[in-house]
Amino acid sequence: MFRIRYNTITVNGKTSPKGEAIWYQMAVREVADTLVTDEVIGLTADESSLRLTQYGYNELKFKERSLLMRFASQFHNPLIYVLLVAAFVTAFLGMWVDALVIAVVVLANAVIGFIQEGKAEASMDALGRMMTPICTVLRDGGRKEIPARELVPGDIVLLEEGDRVPADLRLSYARNLSVDEAALTGESVPVDKNADPIHEDTPSPADQHCIAFSGTFITRGSGRGIVVATGPKSELGKIADLMKETSKAGAAPLMRKIAEFTK
Repeated sequence: MFRIRYNTITVNGKTSPKGEAIWYQMAVREVADTLVTDEVIGLTADESSLRLTQYGYNELKFKERSLLMRFASQFHNPLIYVLLVAAFVTAFLGMWVDALVIAVVVLANAVIGFIQEGKAEASMDALGRMMTPICTVLRDGGRKEIPARELVPGDIVLLEEGDRVPADLRLSYARNLSVDEAALTGESVPVDKNADPIHEDTPSPADQHCIAFSGTFITRGSGRGIVVATGPKSELGKIADLMKETSKAGAAPLMRKIAEFTK
């Protein structure tokens, strides 16, 4: 039974400062042993079900809001409260021009914020669409097509030209394999991949030639890889988390200073 927490293990001293196994530095055999899997047989159906329960589905989840809720949230700001009160007071005193100017400023701020958040949510939706719906794996010793959302750490994924990589994979075999990683790294030229471990300490994702990242595209060749990260644990998931954190951080430093001053 699979008992190892794949994101908090140490193998031959190869552990990142965050406690994550450094898969690209490990030999294929080490990776397979660590994730208790077999490169020829793959996982059994029962074992994959257990791991799916433990790690959840291989998907990126985003909190969806209606257009009305997104627009209403633009008014949830101390500075806006002050401006709305000021508009009400000036209107009560008959200062209609002042009241109209304040109302226009508040409305313009809400519209701009609404559009910006819409672009951010569209970007996160685009990340979600990069997840492929179907993939080919080894299960119980045979090839099997499964929904990619059911992939778990330790699954053996088979890759062919034209496939989209369904999860972060430590490649165990690569034959003339090239991957388009533009969506992830911005690199416009496909990257050649192989199964050899990398001995650098902190290579960028673009330099991890033995890892095929979720959401990238196979442009040439074929290969096989062991799933080492799914969903939010994948490199694509980390980008999505950064986008969500940036969205939560929200306003620029100037606007945060203004909000503090308003309070």
